[in-house]
Amino acid sequence: VFKWGDAEFLLEDVDEVLNTTGTWYAYTDVEGGGQSAITNTYDPDTLHRRFGVVFQNDVIFADTIRENVTFGRDVTEDELRDAAEHAMARSFVEAYDVLPEDGLVICYDRKKFITRVFNINRIGYVEIKEDEPWKYPASHEKIEVDVFHMTGDKPIHVSLQMDLMAKNLLIEEFPRAKNGVKPHKGDENIWYFDTDVFQLEGVGRFYMGLANHIKILDAPELKEYVSNFCKEYLS
Repeated sequence: VFKWGDAEFLLEDVDEVLNTTGTWYAYTDVEGGGQSAITNTYDPDTLHRRFGVVFQNDVIFADTIRENVTFGRDVTEDELRDAAEHAMARSFVEAYDVLPEDGLVICYDRKKFITRVFNINRIGYVEIKEDEPWKYPASHEKIEVDVFHMTGDKPIHVSLQMDLMAKNLLIEEFPRAKNGVKPHKGDENIWYFDTDVFQLEGVGRFYMGLANHIKILDAPELKEYVSNFCKEYLS
């Protein structure tokens, strides 16, 4: 029983109501069925606390991150922490190595029991537990990270020929790559790059973004990766 002025009722044909024996209900309908109109009509605070809404587009309320995560409800810090962990927005790790040139931190995840690599620029918040000693120092293994920030234990050799622009972009984005770059004698617009990678995704993304500026000299695995990628996504 909802409508604008003399217009037809927007909620006359409700598709489904869920959990009718409890206090939570779900109104589902096709696009244009009136869901957005409801959210724009009622008091936002009241709606925010009483309803859970799945919009056609992502919506962030003009409030704090905490209010958006809790959806306006009163929750304890433990409940908030559990929700963040469930959404994989929070990790409990032992950071034991840093690669400053790459801006990476090597950590051991105490819940997933795996070694993880975090990009410092993508870490939003860090809480240092000074009273919480390391529990798994024996698992702090030394891992290899290639110049494209990929990890692994089986190196794949890659040899590329690049023009000056590709060379400059490579070193700007991946500073450690400069150790594998050499100039061509007699032509300042030709550069060679030799390195070992542990996964093809990193170097593959770099190559495909500048394919008209790079020539693959010796990397059959990379050629196959690029070919399969194009067949899957560009065919």
